[in-house]
Amino acid sequence: MQTRLDVTQTRIIFFDLEFYVPEKNRKEQGFSYNPWHKDSIFLGGSYVISLGTRDQINPLDDELRKRIKSHWIWDSKNEKDLVSKFYKLFSSQINSCLEFNQGISPLVCGIGIQGSDIPVLLALFRKYDYLSDQDAFVFENYLRILDLSVLGISFFSNKTYFMYPKKKNELLNKFFKDQVFESGTSVWGSFEQKNYYEISQRNLNEVFYTVRLYYEFKRKIMKLREIEEQYKKAEKRKLKELESLQLNEEVGY
Repeated sequence: MQTRLDVTQTRIIFFDLEFYVPEKNRKEQGFSYNPWHKDSIFLGGSYVISLGTRDQINPLDDELRKRIKSHWIWDSKNEKDLVSKFYKLFSSQINSCLEFNQGISPLVCGIGIQGSDIPVLLALFRKYDYLSDQDAFVFENYLRILDLSVLGISFFSNKTYFMYPKKKNELLNKFFKDQVFESGTSVWGSFEQKNYYEISQRNLNEVFYTVRLYYEFKRKIMKLREIEEQYKKAEKRKLKELESLQLNEEVGY
């Protein structure tokens, strides 16, 4: 018999990472950072850990921004030390879920993380020998990834059969008209100018809006469920009325 899910023992890691790419490695299109490229630097990022309860995933909570934490290269001994902090972060959440033993893995949530942040972290964990290739596969398999750029597809009209993940600003423009993020490439210039505060605040804001998007998606899904239930009830009423009408006709009323 499957154990009833205790949401107070679930874990959601909302996070976003930043990278520096030297000019020689920059591409005109696509993701330029590669953890195996010399002189490319993992700068760090921000995160907030939440339980899967409504009171915790609440963007209206004034304390939400204060709950967001960060690890940065300028606060670390070196890149390996920075990577160790993220390794410990993810490992601790995996262990927490395993310890409670209800068959639920940590949920990792972000925008576009499936094709960038997650592969980068796994590569860095291998690069600095925190995981072997074999262990990295097991480690990744313990995580469940919720990429909002993929989930967001369903909230846009699409006249073709081609479904493609949505960009960060497409999602923001859809749900928060007043919020637009500059391209991640702007971080490169900020890092070269040693404007670390600007990078950290930008990143913190991205995590904050990741939580807000999660909340909006869940709210709209619940609303669609309510509409579906109302439709089913209306169909049942129509069916009963039709059956009653047919019965009356049969008995001659």
